[in-house]
Order: sequence, then C-alpha cells, then structure tokens
Amino acid sequence: MKCKNCSTENEEDVKFCVNCGHKFTSTKKKIKRYLILAYILVGTGLLLWFNRTILTNLSETFDITMRTLAILETTIVSTGIIAGLFCRFRLTLLWLLSPLLFSFGSSIFIYQNKINFNYQEKNIAVEANTNIKEAVYLAYPEFKIIENKYYNIGVAKIIGEMSLDIINMPVSIVNQNINVDIKTIEELNLRFVCENSIVNHIINNNVTVNIGNVTSFGFFGSGFSISVDITNITNRTLTIIIEQGQMLEVQGINVQNIVVNREQIIILQPKETKKITLSASCAAEKRGNPVGYQVKLTPFVLDAPTNVFNSQEDIWNFINPSRRNNR
Repeated sequence: MKCKNCSTENEEDVKFCVNCGHKFTSTKKKIKRYLILAYILVGTGLLLWFNRTILTNLSETFDITMRTLAILETTIVSTGIIAGLFCRFRLTLLWLLSPLLFSFGSSIFIYQNKINFNYQEKNIAVEANTNIKEAVYLAYPEFKIIENKYYNIGVAKIIGEMSLDIINMPVSIVNQNINVDIKTIEELNLRFVCENSIVNHIINNNVTVNIGNVTSFGFFGSGFSISVDITNITNRTLTIIIEQGQMLEVQGINVQNIVVNREQIIILQPKETKKITLSASCAAEKRGNPVGYQVKLTPFVLDAPTNVFNSQEDIWNFINPSRRNNR
C-alpha cells in the first residue's frame, strides 16, 4: 500500500505508514463513510419533504407558529442526541439521528417569516350556485386555514372575485346556471408578500393590527385611504413593509377590492404602537364603492411594474388585460 503522504510502499495489511506514521483508511471504511453520508443526505431530504405536513398539522393543533414549533422540536431532538452521547453506542446513535436534527434545524430557517402553505396550480370549474368562498376553498384548501386562524387576513373572497373579473363576469352570475373557473395566482398577476410584510408579522405573532374602514380622499374611483394601528408585541425592533401592490379585501358583496399604490416601511420599537394611513386605488372597475366598508389584508401583492400604479386606468388595464381589447 502506497502512502499518499510520503509515497513509501507498505504492506497491504498495515494500518500505519512505516516511514511517516500516516494512518491508512481501508476500502471498507471508506465505503462505510460514503454510505453514512448518503444516508444523512437522503434522510435529511426526505424528512424536509415530510416536515411541512408534520409541522403544519402540529401548528394547527397547538395554535403556534411553524417556526416556533421547529425550534422546539430541534431542541428536543438535540437534547436526546446529547443525552445519547453518554451511552455505549453514541456514535451510531449520532449518525442515525442526524437527519432528524438537520431537517428540523433547517425548518427553523425555511419556515420563518413566510406564508407557509403550498397552493394548487390549477383551474377548477364549480357549479354557479356555489358560494364564491367555498369555490376558492375547493381550489385552494390551505386558504381556509389562514382565514380561520387570522381575523385580519382575507384570502378566498379576493381570489374568487378577481377570477370573475378577469373573465368579465359579475358576482350575480352565481345565480345563473353556468360554471365559473377559479384562476391560479399567476393568472391573476399575484405573488405572495415579501418576508417582512405586515401579513407575515401577523402570522408570526409579532404584531397586532387594527384596520379601519375605507374612506375616500377624492372623487369616486380616484383614491381611497385606510387607517391602520400596528402594535409591536415583541421585545425587539421590527421593520415592517407594506408593499406597493398589496391587495386589500373589502368585506362587502359586489364591492370593489382595493390595492395599495404607495409602499410604506414602518420601524416599530419594542411594544410601540403606530397609526399609519394607506393610500389605495380600486382593483375592480365594475363593482360598487368600497367607502365605509371594512377591509382585510391579504397575503398577495399585485405583481406589476411600478409605473402601473401611476394611474387608476393603468391598474385596471393590468389587472384585466381584456379590458384594453374591449375599449
């Protein structure tokens, strides 16, 4: 066996180089190491895949955030491994449990400050007399979890109504005997909010929010405003972003939803409360006036270039491209 360290030839069965004392690793040990590494990588990957379902179910059961749950589970597993290091088979126990530790540890970062559900990318046809919210829940079952858990966050109504708007169908269509397609988020030109969004801070129990009703600061259709009280309930400073394009769900039948047209960045000191005013434009040309109605935040942002928000006309044209072709 040739020593890689000093190039000295040694007997095949020696464990150390006779010249420099370099320790040889047998082929069996190398294979074992590769197998252990493969086990850890594959095991961690599979557990990360299943973690989402596991953590989501536990989060709903115990009403805590997924990130907090991931921290607790990582702590429990780490404690078990540390305790196991004092037993006879500590090395074997360490590599056997390492995928569990790595996967839960990764979950701490994967599940922080995000909307944690996978949505189904498909259109579904529902009977016309189906409640618009129930129709959306059929296409996106995870949305019901968000709406049931957080009072200030709306999801289903805005998706359902935007699906109707993009094909120029009024809400009253539900009384007729036709089918309605619930569109995908991409088809509606929406994306999920950013990491530091006010919505994510609500979901992670960092802030409490009190949202006022819609008021008008101009002629009908020219602009709206909403007052929002935000309280930092943590012991750390928070940076909160309300993005340009943040969709707001107006709580009224056949009433315009609205979209924030100017971004705001709010810095809140520990336990501080701030009152802000959001400027918004209407997001549905053919619906009623939203003034006086309650609104809810949504996890969605209108994924449009900045210049789209320069005028109401541009916003309508972007939300519903078919509008341009019919004028």
